[in-house]
Amino acid sequence: MDNPKIDSILEQAEICRLSGNYEPAIPLYKQILEQVADHHGATLGLAHCYLNTGLFDESLEHFKKAAEICPHDIKTLMDLAKAYLMLGHFDEGKETFLQVLAIDPDNEEAKKQLSYFEAFES
Repeated sequence: MDNPKIDSILEQAEICRLSGNYEPAIPLYKQILEQVADHHGATLGLAHCYLNTGLFDESLEHFKKAAEICPHDIKTLMDLAKAYLMLGHFDEGKETFLQVLAIDPDNEEAKKQLSYFEAFES
């Protein structure tokens, strides 16, 4: 599968996902990952689809994988941190927000999220 083909499939998957049609997006992302196992966009998109369809373990697995593929991508790390929080993994979420701030010390959203931890810890 050449890159234009992958790009086309990714575009279709993103259109489905962003319009809330998660079920048809899932096989499109999987099709990309069969060809390029470490495709960041497909991995992250699949993580969001799984999260929104109640497949929480699979979602977290793919958010983690996306963060491994692009360990300095702020959006990916923020998505992972938020997924951790949504699924009740507070320590991991906090640690991931701290990772964001290590890369981007001025990230207001990560600071805001960490302030909630400080409020509960005091």
